[in-house]
Amino acid sequence: MNLLPHNATNVELAYVLGNCFYLIVLSPSIGFPQMNIDVEHKGTRGGTARTRYFGKLEGVSERTKEKLIKRAKERGVFIHSLLEELINLNISDQ
Repeated sequence: MNLLPHNATNVELAYVLGNCFYLIVLSPSIGFPQMNIDVEHKGTRGGTARTRYFGKLEGVSERTKEKLIKRAKERGVFIHSLLEELINLNISDQ
């Protein structure tokens, strides 16, 4: 499957002749596959592909980062969600 072209769509894999061989059927498309970069990631960090790539934040100390991770785990939220909440808590959009 790793050898399929990036623009392969409608990919089907079927085993034939008593599972001795496999057949891959695909439709090529123009360009790269479409994806939704705003889907929330599962996991501790959270965020989306868009917020992880475009959302740059100034570096913080290792201790501050550890506190952030601990607090997010205590609250049962993604780190991304906690940061958004904390940063936007006292900042108006004026």
